[in-house]
Amino acid sequence: MISPDNFVKKFGELRTLLFPGLKSRKECQDEDIEYNPEAHLLTEEAINMELLSTMVEKIFRKAQLEKEYTIFYGKLCEKIIDLELTLRDMECKISTMKQS
Repeated sequence: MISPDNFVKKFGELRTLLFPGLKSRKECQDEDIEYNPEAHLLTEEAINMELLSTMVEKIFRKAQLEKEYTIFYGKLCEKIIDLELTLRDMECKISTMKQS
């Protein structure tokens, strides 16, 4: 499971599981490839809801059991939401985060 010590590596793995092959507009620019919404944009059909539900349940359960990491798990959820919105090509602001 993800922890503060292995966050970067594990978050990358989590991203690959939840959103395989998708890239944000900025990532495409950074990699000097053309942004193609059909290939890179996150859609409802691209989300594995069973996997996402399992991940949310595990994160919530870990936060309940490991009280000293509650803030960490909250920030993890915020980072997942931020990534989701970025892959949907939406601004990351409070009004769009509520929709996520």
